Amino acid sequence: MKWKNLLLPLLTLMVSNPLSAWTYNPAVGCNVPCAAACFSCKPSAYCDEEDNPCAYTNRCNRSCLNATVYGDYLYWTVRRCELDYVWPNSGELVAAGKSRAIDPDYDNGFRVGLRTQCGCWDIGARYTYYQTDESDSIIDTNGYIQPSRLHPAGNTPQLVKLQFAKSEYDLDYDVIDIEFGRECQFNYCNCCTCVRFFGGVKIAFIDQELFTLYSDLGDSGKTDEASVKEKVEMDGYGLYAGTEAHWNLCRCLGVFGRVSGGALVADFDRSVLEKTERVDDYTVRVLVDAKDDCHKLITNFEIGAGLELIWDTQNCGNWSIQVGYEFHHWNNMLDFIQFTGNDDSGEFPATTDRHSEDLGLDGIVARLSVSF
Repeated sequence: MKWKNLLLPLLTLMVSNPLSAWTYNPAVGCNVPCAAACFSCKPSAYCDEEDNPCAYTNRCNRSCLNATVYGDYLYWTVRRCELDYVWPNSGELVAAGKSRAIDPDYDNGFRVGLRTQCGCWDIGARYTYYQTDESDSIIDTNGYIQPSRLHPAGNTPQLVKLQFAKSEYDLDYDVIDIEFGRECQFNYCNCCTCVRFFGGVKIAFIDQELFTLYSDLGDSGKTDEASVKEKVEMDGYGLYAGTEAHWNLCRCLGVFGRVSGGALVADFDRSVLEKTERVDDYTVRVLVDAKDDCHKLITNFEIGAGLELIWDTQNCGNWSIQVGYEFHHWNNMLDFIQFTGNDDSGEFPATTDRHSEDLGLDGIVARLSVSF
């Protein structure tokens, strides 16, 4: 599988800006950044007790409204099922073998954030944007493929011998986090461990679309097409909480981890539009134009880990680089509308598929941040 090839090069490097709060250092009577205090660059190559970066006290005084800004490059992929669009047809069986489906690849995104600190407390916000589109197609001149996205009762009388199918999947992912946190610093095994507890408000807009086109050469020798556009749009808001930890390995290098979970109230709007067209004479027939909406509770789980590197400039400014791997899981999401049967007349739907579908995203995150 493609994602496994990315895990080996990824004992990641994700640098936490002094990612979070400034903690109080009684040795100097001033506020200093916890992560910077732990990861201060020093001449020694060892983290022994005499040269413990946690004990380094040559810091600038910090007042409230110190800030950290950061930008993340995201290289994520989508994890979800039920993006099939055709089944093989042996000529004798209606469906046989493995379905043909879209398998989303890795794509680019970004995240930007700002955090201000006062003592051990901090408040901040971040915005995550990710968009991906993927397509797949199949050609079978024998017509041995069966469409899986068409309405079972209205199935396009023109499509006699299906020879071509193409499906395109699109995801737009926008998430806003408004976060409050508090950080604590510990000296463990002569090195620093910084632990931060946080919580806040999450606002999410996640839109998915699947467009599928089928084509054949009808009995009349004219080209016929059928298209299906399926959409599901989710707007949600809720609360989340979690913790993150940073542990100094030596000098400027450390490891980190972050985990959080939340619950959101979500509004789902779904629609499906199916139509057929005779390309030669532009005859169009709309077979399905259906919509629905509902509110439901969904949950979200996020986890990430990696390595981090921080440069303390010793003059009230710290730079950091971070590379890591993250997993984001959205549970109990609604899937596209799928009609699963028809009444005795064969003209109207008897029921629709009402199951839920989980949505997952995972991939590399590389961060550049500065605190001042």
